[in-house]
Amino acid sequence: VFSNFDGLSRDDRIRYDTPTFNGFQLSASHADSRKSDVAARFSGDVGAGLKVAAGVAYAVNGNVDSQVNGSVSVLHDSGFNVTGAVGQQDLDVGTRDPFFWYAKLGYIWSGGIGDTAFAIDYTQADDVAVLDDEFTAYGAFVVQHIDNLGAELYLGVRNHELDRTAQEFDDIVAVLGGARIKF
Repeated sequence: VFSNFDGLSRDDRIRYDTPTFNGFQLSASHADSRKSDVAARFSGDVGAGLKVAAGVAYAVNGNVDSQVNGSVSVLHDSGFNVTGAVGQQDLDVGTRDPFFWYAKLGYIWSGGIGDTAFAIDYTQADDVAVLDDEFTAYGAFVVQHIDNLGAELYLGVRNHELDRTAQEFDDIVAVLGGARIKF
């Protein structure tokens, strides 16, 4: 009922990335079975205390006639940040053309043992598994960085809802917590 529209994902492929010029980079790749994609990215400081990272991609992947998706994230020096993403697939067969959008608002507090990041997010996906499906999810998350250990502790909760014609589903609430250590 939900897809992150991950393009060619981790398929083996041949890929070329241009050198980065003033924060901009282009890439193109091809894999077997009629799979290819192109992307444009930007990452850099844009003034007024803002850092921006953005990308847009076009892909052809097996039974997906075409897919377009993109995202943008903005971080202010104050720690406030926002992310948005959107994607659309045009399927070769059937009448479904899956669509999704995502938004996240966050804050990063710098202190003590490392940054603490807080975020809330919301996403909606339509027609991914079945025509007229409407999937929504929203959540809240916190990540505590422990700089001296190269580690992160995280905790989050997310509610998942699916509306499907002539069927009823209970909402699913997921709680996720854990740690990550970087070597």
